[in-house]
Amino acid sequence: MTKSEYDSVARQVMTKNYETWLAKDHDGWRSTFHDDVTFIIEPEGAFTIPWCGVYVGFETVNTFNAVMTACMLWELDKIYYGNFKPNSADPENSNLCELDVNVIGIFAPTGNKFDFWMHYYVEARDGVLYRLLKTFDVNDVSRQFWGSSQLPVGQALDVLKIKKMSSKDVPLSIASVLSTGWQ
Repeated sequence: MTKSEYDSVARQVMTKNYETWLAKDHDGWRSTFHDDVTFIIEPEGAFTIPWCGVYVGFETVNTFNAVMTACMLWELDKIYYGNFKPNSADPENSNLCELDVNVIGIFAPTGNKFDFWMHYYVEARDGVLYRLLKTFDVNDVSRQFWGSSQLPVGQALDVLKIKKMSSKDVPLSIASVLSTGWQ
């Protein structure tokens, strides 16, 4: 997939997700909207996340457009994962797994570094992450990091690394998320 082809597909997916969010009851968006977030599987087996679900934890940020713009500008570097933990809520469903990630990055406008943990439920198919289903244990950490501040439109997080801590970590490169804003 060329960069141009990726940009086209990713923008279509992001636009669809944004329109989906607009069509839903905003009071319930954190628990429903992210069911529609899909990973684009690359031919080499890597994957990209055209709409970064990490922002689900930033509930103290009041402007959704600001968060949406910022998350499009997250630059995903690498994700390391080993064996997924069985889904404790539904252990018989082998496609659903729990994934702990350590997010390390730099807030570009200020240069402030951050480092926090998040816990995801994800869907894996043949050992490849396929879909983000739910996020947990994010809000308290995000409150500590963001406080009650509002993220201005156009400012973005940069140099993001996501890691699954495991004794059998396997590196998996992922392409950068679109670095342009909504046009």
